[in-house]
Amino acid sequence: MARPVRELKGFSKILLKRGESQKAVFELGSEELGFYNGKGKFCVEPGEFDIFIGGDCTTKNGIKITAVAEMVN
Repeated sequence: MARPVRELKGFSKILLKRGESQKAVFELGSEELGFYNGKGKFCVEPGEFDIFIGGDCTTKNGIKITAVAEMVN
């Protein structure tokens, strides 16, 4: 099954003044990492996921996480 290269899974707009910083927290679980397979079952495939955080979809600011297989339905 073909999957998108990148998907928006969390969004928070934070307005900062010059020199100001703030911490943003996102939690990613099976609902964010999974998808419906060809049999209509929601699942999370095992493997590595690249998680990017930035101002747009071209950001290079990211980390890599590893997920285990999980059948939710």
